[in-house]
Amino acid sequence: YLLREIERFYNGNGPTLVARNERGKLQISPGVALHLYISQTPCGDASIFKTAAQSEMSDDEGETRQTTYDTQRTGAKCVAGGPQDT
Repeated sequence: YLLREIERFYNGNGPTLVARNERGKLQISPGVALHLYISQTPCGDASIFKTAAQSEMSDDEGETRQTTYDTQRTGAKCVAGGPQDT
């Protein structure tokens, strides 16, 4: 998105989110704020989380399965002495 805005600036295709500063370099226009939203968990230990219970996942009346309480595995090593090492 930001690269398209820079292209628009150089092509003169209407107002953009970038402007030249006093040194002639491009910068985000005054009054503009950019926000980054990431919907995925990071890699490593920060992405290890408990799985949802079957009742939390669906309202379907399908076959009944036994709920397992484990964590999602990412390839990261568990913390020494942590609950998953027992």
